[in-house]
Amino acid sequence: MVFLTWMYSYTRSSPVSLPIVEVAVQDPWAVEDYVKGPPTKYFKDNLRNDTLYVTGFGDAGWTNDVMTFWNLVYIAMLTNRVPIIPPHVPGHLPWEAGTFRFGDIFDVPRFRRELGMPIIEWADVKTDEAWNDIGCWSPFATASKEGQPRYGPMMKAVKLDPSFTPTPENSNLWKERQTHSTFWGLAELGWPEERERGIKHKLPLPNSSQKTIYPDHQVLCFDFLYWVVNNAQYEWEKDHHPAWRLVGKHLHFNPKMVSLAENTLRDMWQLSAHESIPPFISVHVRHGDFEVFCDYKDLPVEKCYAPVSAFAQAVDEVRAELKQRKNIDVQRVIVTSDEVDPLWWSQIRAREKDGWYFLDDVAIQENHGPWYPMILDVVVQSMGTGFVGTSMSTMSMVALKRVREWNDGVGRMITWGEK
Repeated sequence: MVFLTWMYSYTRSSPVSLPIVEVAVQDPWAVEDYVKGPPTKYFKDNLRNDTLYVTGFGDAGWTNDVMTFWNLVYIAMLTNRVPIIPPHVPGHLPWEAGTFRFGDIFDVPRFRRELGMPIIEWADVKTDEAWNDIGCWSPFATASKEGQPRYGPMMKAVKLDPSFTPTPENSNLWKERQTHSTFWGLAELGWPEERERGIKHKLPLPNSSQKTIYPDHQVLCFDFLYWVVNNAQYEWEKDHHPAWRLVGKHLHFNPKMVSLAENTLRDMWQLSAHESIPPFISVHVRHGDFEVFCDYKDLPVEKCYAPVSAFAQAVDEVRAELKQRKNIDVQRVIVTSDEVDPLWWSQIRAREKDGWYFLDDVAIQENHGPWYPMILDVVVQSMGTGFVGTSMSTMSMVALKRVREWNDGVGRMITWGEK
């Protein structure tokens, strides 16, 4: 659509009105260009005949599932396919808490623009009226010691009933079963020759309806994409990890979530709507299920977990580095944690005089719902000028990447679990 407006252009003789052509720019990656129409009962009815797709699922905790989505989109880049992203599922909450669309937490229009590619969601493709059969590959069955496909709640959320075929052994990082698959080892299954070679030596396993279905070609589908790497084990910890550098760093939070986080901070610090958020250092202290590592090392948690004083020392180091490198005086600290012990939190309250704060998760849940304490934690973590996190926690790792990439910030990771 073209809009015409007018302005006056003054010349030496007399003013002349000239039209300015304003063109309404159409989103080149709009969802409607990659499906036939509104969501349909059966996903095949809504796929374009001239388009190839790829999808995959996660079942490893919220942050790990987000990293799984990075991997999915990166495989879409390698295969020149349209990624179909599943919803967030409440792995950390009761199922009754419901699901969240990917785009309800993340800024999908910006994501598409920065990547220069389409991104669609399963909710754009099909309704939840009926279960659909689909043939998928299972890298987890081939790479893991369990030797079985990974069934997860995301498939339940979108009502897909997959029949899995184990991926070829050459899709693994190593010949031994060490969990990791490689991006290209999976991506090459998106082409007919490698697909045919793969199914020649592997038989599909029956789905819940006892149907055996070979992997779909139009929708390249994988059971579990968390463990996918380029050429090194636990590669996502490195700064060169391709799924972060080419995908993850472009995945910003939905503006509504950012606004909610900013308003929460303004209320906590009694700032007006017109006052900017002052710089702060965000802290993430992961405990929770890390207790199993303490048990494995035969350490009581009070000696296994890093003390609050270790985080305080790291905060001071980050504050000093920000002053030296950026000439910023950071006075405020925001602590996020999954710890529920009131005695532990009393140590954080004792540092209020030093500018330490924490979000009121109880009030946030009461006002917004059970998902929001976690969501606001990760958004606030990403807003820090500096960051201090917990070693081995992917939530901390991703927060540190965001602070460094988005805010030109600095950070530290605190080790634990050592005698």
